[in-house]
Amino acid sequence: MVMDWRRKFMLVGAKFEWYCIQVRHFNCLNSLSEDESFITWDEYEKENWVRPMPSFAIKTHPMLKERKDTYQDFLPRINKGAIQLIGIRAAESAMRRRNIAEITVNKKNDGGLNSKNSIFPIYDWTDDDVWYHIKSRKLDFPETYMDLWRIGEGRRGMRISQFFSIDTAKVLARLNEHQPDLMERVIKREPNAYLVSLYWESEMFRRGRKNRTKEQEEKMDYKKEVLKQLRDIPSNFEEGVKRETARTMRNILLKVSHMMSEKHYKLAYQILQAGDPKRRAIRGFLTHVTSDYAQESKKARKK
Repeated sequence: MVMDWRRKFMLVGAKFEWYCIQVRHFNCLNSLSEDESFITWDEYEKENWVRPMPSFAIKTHPMLKERKDTYQDFLPRINKGAIQLIGIRAAESAMRRRNIAEITVNKKNDGGLNSKNSIFPIYDWTDDDVWYHIKSRKLDFPETYMDLWRIGEGRRGMRISQFFSIDTAKVLARLNEHQPDLMERVIKREPNAYLVSLYWESEMFRRGRKNRTKEQEEKMDYKKEVLKQLRDIPSNFEEGVKRETARTMRNILLKVSHMMSEKHYKLAYQILQAGDPKRRAIRGFLTHVTSDYAQESKKARKK
């Protein structure tokens, strides 16, 4: 798909830069080894790359801190002053809504996402809007979406971003059903990828415990469990991301616990079990708590 768009850009004389650079990505599969990062296009893993690098790719840049930067660190440097079209939508998640709101309000012109030069052309589109647009315009889209649909994945679950984030790793759990050759290449590049197929329904991926029955799940007191774990963080959480997540969560609970219900404590519990290196889950958690509390307060005032 990207090759096709590159061709379209070049046919109208537009510049198309394709970066294949060594940047850090979070890898939720490596928490046991205390190395929760993944280097894209790792020069030391050439023989295990999942796909070949295009011959015309840009492999490095003077502004890049190779193997240290994330792409979120790097892009604002090279895009400073540029107009950016960003394809995220508020309907995707609470985090997306919050992100768009923060960027829209923030008037800093630093060239990054927090910039008045950022434009969101489809920010208010629903999932139905996206697929209707694709159908009505007869647009091409990656066949992988159809593969996921055929094996029963809903539209909300068809996310095929990089495979090693907490919120997209579930694709690996079913990847072998429709693309076994790709799964083999993924495992060669990241041997721990097999963990998803074994433990996707476990707390490693913020899911219910695999050996816990529905009845046990319903009886569990999440508030009690969260407070118990946060009472002694050094003993209950290993060093690294999980312990840092627990410290952050403890500070947040001191501020918002009066707004929280049992479902919020369940969410907090899941975050504590999996860790949250990018703070995305924690930010989403805060959005849910404050939004739910505001709605309940509004209902109470009406009564």
